[in-house]
Amino acid sequence: MKPSEFWELTFAEFSEMCEGYKWRREQQLNDLISHAWHTARLTMWTKEFPKLETLLIRRNSKPQTAEDMLAVVKILNAAFGGVVVEKEE
Repeated sequence: MKPSEFWELTFAEFSEMCEGYKWRREQQLNDLISHAWHTARLTMWTKEFPKLETLLIRRNSKPQTAEDMLAVVKILNAAFGGVVVEKEE
């Protein structure tokens, strides 16, 4: 879009363009996640492999909490044979 075209947009038009851009980026990210997941799944056959649906971006879903992120990291760590190291305080 040219700068002169930007200034002719209404807020509603600009908002729609932003939503469309966000949707397109989410689709691209889901494609990349799917590709990486399938590649990893084909090269590693482990019992604790996360389901693809749990990794994809879903519209209108609640934001991921810190506990949710930690759970996914623990699953991926176990799937790749990692060891949990507890921090000493």
